[in-house]
Amino acid sequence: MVKRGQVWTWVRGDDRHHVLVISNDEYNAEPGVAVWALILVRGLPQSNPLGVHLCSDDPFGGASVSIPALVQILDRGSLTENHGYLAPGTMRAVEDALREFMDLV
Repeated sequence: MVKRGQVWTWVRGDDRHHVLVISNDEYNAEPGVAVWALILVRGLPQSNPLGVHLCSDDPFGGASVSIPALVQILDRGSLTENHGYLAPGTMRAVEDALREFMDLV
């Protein structure tokens, strides 16, 4: 099952992306409800306020979670490989960045 905080490979056509699942596990358990995720990117400057940089304890350390790169995944079969969970501190930083980005502070 897809769970919040996990990093997956998402296949869309010929493209492959690494994504962080941010939707609630209660919703993730419902087959008819989309999984919400953020795309991981490389090369995001440290000074970019719209990204959270992954630490060495995270899958794909050195990459960044791009806060405005939100995707809705309807086909769970397109999530092909589970790479594990973000470290708790990194996940808290992502949550804080989402609250800031959406003005929910």
